[in-house]
Amino acid sequence: MDVDTALETNAAGAIELGRYDDAMALLDEASRIKAANGVKSRTTRTNYNVLVRVRLALAQGHLETARSLLDELFVDPAETSAVSFTALDRDLAHADVELAAGNPAAAQALAAAARERIERSGQAAYLGMYTLRSDFTEGLALLEAGKPAMAAPLLQRALAAREKMLAPASAKIAEADIALARCDLAMGDIGRAQSLAAAASAIHAAHKDLGEHYRAPLRDLQAALAQHRG
Repeated sequence: MDVDTALETNAAGAIELGRYDDAMALLDEASRIKAANGVKSRTTRTNYNVLVRVRLALAQGHLETARSLLDELFVDPAETSAVSFTALDRDLAHADVELAAGNPAAAQALAAAARERIERSGQAAYLGMYTLRSDFTEGLALLEAGKPAMAAPLLQRALAAREKMLAPASAKIAEADIALARCDLAMGDIGRAQSLAAAASAIHAAHKDLGEHYRAPLRDLQAALAQHRG
């Protein structure tokens, strides 16, 4: 792994821990190394750096920054695979931005279109992480649009995929637990929502450091559950 890519990977980890300033510093250093080595902006070599910057901006609630970064993502017209990975990355990042901006219809359309391209490609068995991202984002979008019954199967599938792919204490599993709990709560299944919230809380408790973008949704869910108990 190149030094710049290692820095970008470390930046993604720093975001998970809520060390947002450290993440930005690592991304800036990676960009400096790329520039020193003659890597031009808006190429496949810079896409991962931009994607992590989008993730960082969203974690901090900087929506306009996240949206402006989308223009820096390069979609390679020369990709020869059955599905364009650079286009998938761009469209799923765009979906995340639209969801954070309160545009669930746009987010749902982008995520659904991405999954449809994956399914048509004949390579879906090898693109599990992209399918997971599509399912999770579309499920959240449908939930935000007030359609929990439509969201539930997608969020359940995303949770099952994360449980299969990730470590049991992954904050990403807790994130999916919280999303599905919100869905169950909206449909009146308080017991299952409480169980999922408890599972998410146990995962969070295993982490000394965890980003506020993970912590806040759990607090919101727990407050909503407390209202139902009250």
